[in-house]
Amino acid sequence: MKGEGIENIWFVAKPDYTVMLANTQLVGKDAVSYDSTYHPGTGVTQFLTDDRGVTLYSYTIDKANKNNYTAADFSNDAIWPIYQVKAPLVAPSIIDHSLLATIDVFGKTQLVFKGWPIYYFGEDAGKRGSTKGVSVPTPGVWPVENQYSVAAPQ
Repeated sequence: MKGEGIENIWFVAKPDYTVMLANTQLVGKDAVSYDSTYHPGTGVTQFLTDDRGVTLYSYTIDKANKNNYTAADFSNDAIWPIYQVKAPLVAPSIIDHSLLATIDVFGKTQLVFKGWPIYYFGEDAGKRGSTKGVSVPTPGVWPVENQYSVAAPQ
């Protein structure tokens, strides 16, 4: 693929990607626009999405490779469902593939990025580009992730 990675702008989109990158304004459930530091403001933020362009989030209470949110009976999965994946993990060349992994969460396989377990926000409900979760319950508790994010703490 001779166009892959040209000027760090052009990448080949493949139908089997586990994650992709989006670049857009973050707008929370509260209808406020946020910058990449989760303060009110404008600006494009780069973040991970699934293969359909649906936003992926992490939870600041989680630890490295440890989901601290999901209940054993998945009773809270409708609000913040885990992003379930199957091997192999595939990403565009701009994302370091060594940053992707999986963990077992009560018998289901959840994607992990830089040690952060990855989730959807239920109210985004499969809507491409929706970033409502960034303000729930307050801005920055459920951040989006990208290759510049810090690794999850131990």
